[in-house]
Amino acid sequence: MELIAPDASVAVPEEFADCVRLLEMVVVDQGRSIFAEPHAFDDAAWVGYRLTEILPVPLLAKQKLLELTDSLGRLSVLQRFLESRGLAASKPPAEN
Repeated sequence: MELIAPDASVAVPEEFADCVRLLEMVVVDQGRSIFAEPHAFDDAAWVGYRLTEILPVPLLAKQKLLELTDSLGRLSVLQRFLESRGLAASKPPAEN
């Protein structure tokens, strides 16, 4: 078994604010004890790991997400998943 180094702490970019909002709603609904404190809603790695834990995705997909070493890449995948389920607003295509 090979341990994966923890992700560096990176602020959550505005484009992933829906991920943070969903996670905050889960904490309000389920109680702060759903996740060990301290809660780090401003840390991309923490948000991505917690969403991966709770979202209804197959175990293999969860494993692949947790193995990603890029916290912003993980949030990007999670954001697309949320958008496809109507749980996040789809972003308009970027203009050139």
